[in-house]
Amino acid sequence: MNTENSSEMESPNWYILLTKPYREIPVNKRLNELGIDCFLPLVDVRICWEKKIKHTKKVVIPRVIFIRTLPGRLRELSEQLNLCMMSSPEKVCCSVWEVDNLKFFFSELVPLVQCSFEFCLDEPNGEIVTLADGKMKGLKGYISADQPGVICVPCCGLGTFVVKY
Repeated sequence: MNTENSSEMESPNWYILLTKPYREIPVNKRLNELGIDCFLPLVDVRICWEKKIKHTKKVVIPRVIFIRTLPGRLRELSEQLNLCMMSSPEKVCCSVWEVDNLKFFFSELVPLVQCSFEFCLDEPNGEIVTLADGKMKGLKGYISADQPGVICVPCCGLGTFVVKY
C-alpha cells in the first residue's frame, strides 16, 4: 500500500452536511461541544416591529453546515447528529481556500462593508482573483465584467454569493 496515498486519506477535509430545517444553530453548537471544527455562515440582522428592534443572527445557507473531519468519521457524525450527506463524501468535499474565503467574507467583510448579497445556484465562470484593494480587499472571487461593483464568491459547489458593494 502506498503510504503517501494513505496519509491523504487520513487527513481531515471540509465537508458539506445538511441539517433538518431550522436545526443549523443547535447542530453547530453540538459539533462545537464535540470538538469538531465546523463553520456555519451567519449574518447579523435587525428585525423591526412596532416599537421594538431585535438584533439576531440569520443562517445564510439554509440547512447547510460545513465540518472538517476525517473521511472515516463523516458517516458516524452524520448518524450521531441525524444529519444528511448531500451525496458521496467525495462530492461534498470542499477545498480549504473556499471555506476560508467564506469565513473571511462573513466574519470580516460583511460586518464592516455596506454590501448586499444574494445566494444563487449558478456557478460562475472565469478565473479566480483576489481583490487587492478597496472595501473587499482579500476576498477571492470572480469579478463581473458586465457590472461594476459586483463580485461572485463561489460557495463550495453549492452555488455563488453575488455581492454588490
